[in-house]
Amino acid sequence: MYMFRVKNYALLSLLLVITFVMLGCGSGTSKTPEKNVQAEQPEQFEQTAQAEKGSQIVAFKGADGKRVLTFKQYADHDKIELTDAGKERVIKGRSNKSGSYKYKEAAADGSEKMLIAEVKRKSDSFKLFDESDNLLWKVKIKEDKIKISDNEENQNAFEIVKSSAERCKVRDRAAKSIGDVKFYPDNGKLKVKTAENEEVIITKDSKNVAAPGVVLFSEIPLELRAIIINELLRE
Repeated sequence: MYMFRVKNYALLSLLLVITFVMLGCGSGTSKTPEKNVQAEQPEQFEQTAQAEKGSQIVAFKGADGKRVLTFKQYADHDKIELTDAGKERVIKGRSNKSGSYKYKEAAADGSEKMLIAEVKRKSDSFKLFDESDNLLWKVKIKEDKIKISDNEENQNAFEIVKSSAERCKVRDRAAKSIGDVKFYPDNGKLKVKTAENEEVIITKDSKNVAAPGVVLFSEIPLELRAIIINELLRE
């Protein structure tokens, strides 16, 4: 009788051990996917943060409220999006060496087209060159004035003259006022207006009262005006 009880006790103990092991294994199996999901979430958020890190966006709208010019500066390249006669265009700028940026227009498939301009910078100026290294435009930067000309001597230059911390006057080659750029602290808007007080472009993304004034120089091709504005936004 005693031996029978011992055998039953041993059998019961063995069954309990087997049950415990099986339950333990089953529990581990069910938790593994949950741990994987939890491990993936921080990584996904980190990748998103890295993708957005280093970008600066300044978008300009026209008087009709539609976006017409957007400047995006990333860690490794710049991107300009513009509307030209109803057509959307994308220009990308990359630096191949210190103080130099090459701007190319992106094709519909995302590849890059022919060079539009190469920008070569100095501490107080920068120049735009074509693919044959011919000077297109020279931009001379002073504390209260920007001069843009098609010659090394800055003769017959367009001018953007700072009249206050919140306003610049825009002048043509004959020194005639053709508009201004003004920041409005009450609503945070920056507006470029013609001499007839017509709004041309508006933004809430920048307080730079000089750079956007370049848009009024219609003698300069639009894509080159956009490149000049982008470079001035670095200042």
